[in-house]
Amino acid sequence: MGELIRAQKETVGLNRGGGTGANQHRAASASRELAATPTLAEAGIDRKLSSRAQKLSAIPEAEFVGLLGEWRERIGRENERITTNLLRAVEVSSSIALITRRHVAAPSRSPETTGLAEPLETAH
Repeated sequence: MGELIRAQKETVGLNRGGGTGANQHRAASASRELAATPTLAEAGIDRKLSSRAQKLSAIPEAEFVGLLGEWRERIGRENERITTNLLRAVEVSSSIALITRRHVAAPSRSPETTGLAEPLETAH
């Protein structure tokens, strides 16, 4: 996108803003109305994106490709680490679920089931 903006700047030029040049003292210029170039907003581009794109397009292509390669390598390493951490979390979660299921499925150890309950008799 930055290269396209630069090409337009070098050929037909960019929209200079300011509308038609009209204000409270001067009428709109007919030549500015007819020769209006599209604005960034009309193209759906905000000014920050335009600025970043122009700065990136100023980097020589070979250097840009090298930087892009470094970035891809770094992202690859970070994704491997994230994947490893996620797999470890899944293993821990599975272990917790298994322990929980075993605990819930185990028979309760109430006094009645262990034979330790004493008959309740009231003595008078």
